[in-house]
Amino acid sequence: MLPCSCNEISNNHVERNCFDPPAVPFNGGQSNWNKAVFEGGKTPYMTEVTYSCALGRQLVKYLDNGTVFSESQVLQCQWDRTWLPEKARTTKFESIKSNIVTLLGR
Repeated sequence: MLPCSCNEISNNHVERNCFDPPAVPFNGGQSNWNKAVFEGGKTPYMTEVTYSCALGRQLVKYLDNGTVFSESQVLQCQWDRTWLPEKARTTKFESIKSNIVTLLGR
């Protein structure tokens, strides 16, 4: 079962909110998400949260074919209330664009 989050309707527009973003990385991780303002599923759609590590550290992602290190990672709140990194958003858009082109026969 999926948890619910309220959408507020005001002045004929829907305000879409995301669930709280992933926690900051342990061992010196940080983000620019304003927990005091947005905690509890109040983060507005399209909000970007940047994750990074303290001086002298890097984010690490373990993959089947190796390890990737990065200075920072930006996640964005999507309409479906998921948090996607920049690269995934680009890939998702290109996939949608490709499907449209195929449907239109161009």
